[in-house]
Amino acid sequence: MATENKRGYSNPYGSANLGSGVRTTTGGTYRNPRLGIEDNTAFARGFASTFRMPEEKEEEEVSELELPTFDYIGSQKDAMLGDTEWKENSYLANQLVSDLQPLKSQFEKCTKASDQQCLKRIGRTLNLLKQGHTNWLTMLTKYADSEVYDHETSKGQYMIGTDKKNLKRPNGSYLSLADVTEVNNNAPENISQGIVDGKSVLSVKLDGTVYNINTTDLTENYLTNSFDVRSDIGLDVQTAMSSDGFTSDWKDEPVMFNSETKETIEDGTSVTKLKGYEGIVQGLGYFNKAEDKSRVFSRNIYKTISSPNVNSAFHKLTAKMWNGFISSEQENFLTANPSLIEAKDLNSFREQMRRVPNDVKLRMLQDEAEQEWLIANSSNGYRRGDDGRAERLDKNYLIKQSKTTKPIDEDVSGSGGSWSSGSSISDIRQNLFTQDLTKSPIGKHQGKMVLLDDNTMGSLQREITSRFGQGNFIFKKDRLEDMLIKSELSENEDFEDYESIDDLSNKERTALDLRIKKQIANYSSQYPEGQIFTYINGKVDVDTILQDGMMYNKDIKDFIKSFGSVSERKDIEKGWAGSDLQKEDMKVRNAVKTGDMTGLTDWEKKQAEFIIARKK
Repeated sequence: MATENKRGYSNPYGSANLGSGVRTTTGGTYRNPRLGIEDNTAFARGFASTFRMPEEKEEEEVSELELPTFDYIGSQKDAMLGDTEWKENSYLANQLVSDLQPLKSQFEKCTKASDQQCLKRIGRTLNLLKQGHTNWLTMLTKYADSEVYDHETSKGQYMIGTDKKNLKRPNGSYLSLADVTEVNNNAPENISQGIVDGKSVLSVKLDGTVYNINTTDLTENYLTNSFDVRSDIGLDVQTAMSSDGFTSDWKDEPVMFNSETKETIEDGTSVTKLKGYEGIVQGLGYFNKAEDKSRVFSRNIYKTISSPNVNSAFHKLTAKMWNGFISSEQENFLTANPSLIEAKDLNSFREQMRRVPNDVKLRMLQDEAEQEWLIANSSNGYRRGDDGRAERLDKNYLIKQSKTTKPIDEDVSGSGGSWSSGSSISDIRQNLFTQDLTKSPIGKHQGKMVLLDDNTMGSLQREITSRFGQGNFIFKKDRLEDMLIKSELSENEDFEDYESIDDLSNKERTALDLRIKKQIANYSSQYPEGQIFTYINGKVDVDTILQDGMMYNKDIKDFIKSFGSVSERKDIEKGWAGSDLQKEDMKVRNAVKTGDMTGLTDWEKKQAEFIIARKK
């Protein structure tokens, strides 16, 4: 303590006993320094006055990671899927959800640690998988549709790897969507989704090999460029004449000669009283206008070599050329490439045709489009020639016909007379009765396979148009909704003032859509396998003749006759009686029944053999 003075007060400046005989010095000099006032409780009291114990924080609740939903839904039967459907794959969906469970605990840890980089990695992983899944379903449900895209030419149906190159199988073929569909339907446990090389992939095990299909790069841009819009020139020439078509203002009304005349043929022999002269067009005005319109059509349907339907169209054109169609550019190109003439089959011919320059290819397609437009939409002034091209019904045509064995009136006299072997019906017969029965049919009807390709439908449509005029159609199921709408606008009095569906009010459009859906549902329930329909005099109906199987010439006659009026049908039956095609039918029927081909021509043998194979 500090020393006390005499008065009993402690001397704060006196020396203090520090214990063990040690005392502090006193005074204010170096020799005798004074100690400052010591208050050992001041800090404690000050600290206590300001410090507050932090409240105990409740542990933050971390939200659980929500995993995206991956539904591998089914898809309808399609040629790109191997003529089967894509079955719903719950195994694949469940596997992916199971594989993603560890991300939940990882997400929780990263959230508690506020590890933003970790959370971003998890987000990127899920986004990658979600986008890959969306891309795959888009391809499956939108692009794997051979009624819209051509399954024979679309490269998008062949799978790509993470290097964006097609995946090749051990046998040298490329892994296709049909291959993947087979695994999905028959061994769904052999498909899984994951991430490889930074890409979302479908891992598919096929024949012991695992293929990682890159789904990340199946973008809309990639799919659009990899799937070729299916070309249908027969449908295109019909659509061109619709109210909003490229050539809707064309009227097929040539001025015809109305009396017999006298002309001189090439060898100088005088020919008088040519038959069928009333079926010949006067002058050049009609032909010039028709051919101008055909060019309007061709330049719109094939604008550039990059038009979406070009690959499909050229693929079909090569088949047409192989079967005898003469393209405007063909002679020059064949002269420069003689190996084309020596092609042993259609595939090798197509391979050779790959060398055609793009500008020539475009002209060839436009030329074909012009010929088909003329034959279908200017049928009063043109016929299909032996080379497949549109031939003018002018005086030269009449003179040429007078030198052949078939009278001109068989090809120009209207609905009843053209049932000879050399008539325009030959296109249809050749298409129908030489089809490859090993190829996939378009469907079944009453247990029978329906074989009807685009060429056959186009030929039938042209024959119908040339006989009965425009306005009647045959079509497949993909056009059913459009034709039902057309029928409603034509037949329903409420819509008689409307030219197109765009003229309807929202209320009328809603009511119409509902009616159309009910009609489609009715057709689907009554005719679950119905694939071919007719539009006759404003009414839609299900075809039965084609679907029951056209095997004889009579079947073609009956189908065409169904589009005519009562008087036109009678005329057709008169023309059929005793015709070449009726006589052929009798010989072929007997050969099919007995198996004896004696006395049949090569063509009749082919038809009989086709029918026998068809009935098996």
